[in-house]
Amino acid sequence: GIGGMYRFNPSLMLGTDLSIFKGSRFKNNGSALDVVQDAFTFSSGGEYTPSRNLYDSYLSRISYRAGFYIHTPYLRDVDLSSIREYFFTGGLGLPLYDNNARIDFALEVGMRGSKENDLASEKIARFTVSFSSNEKWFYREKK
Repeated sequence: GIGGMYRFNPSLMLGTDLSIFKGSRFKNNGSALDVVQDAFTFSSGGEYTPSRNLYDSYLSRISYRAGFYIHTPYLRDVDLSSIREYFFTGGLGLPLYDNNARIDFALEVGMRGSKENDLASEKIARFTVSFSSNEKWFYREKK
């Protein structure tokens, strides 16, 4: 895989990622498996945080996130066709105490599969809550 992130300024950053899995290289007794295919994921998104200053208002320190991804898993459907997933994502990062910890809320909305050839297709919504914390190591106080 390969990816990158660019910070335009202290408030805005955008990133993208491409991941490829060579499932077609798998062999069973020397022959290729029909149900396994090459898989890929392409994702892109951004984050906007108006201020990272601890003394600014709480609302200005909230991080707003949005993005999307396209994914093809390494397993094929029952008729050996490719399954695709398309998702849009959004979320908020709420800072706690001194900006070194956050509670993150995320929503993913998308679909998997296709109704072509009477195959299964499903619409999916995922809501997640996570907690993250970080600390500074190897910090030398100025004398």
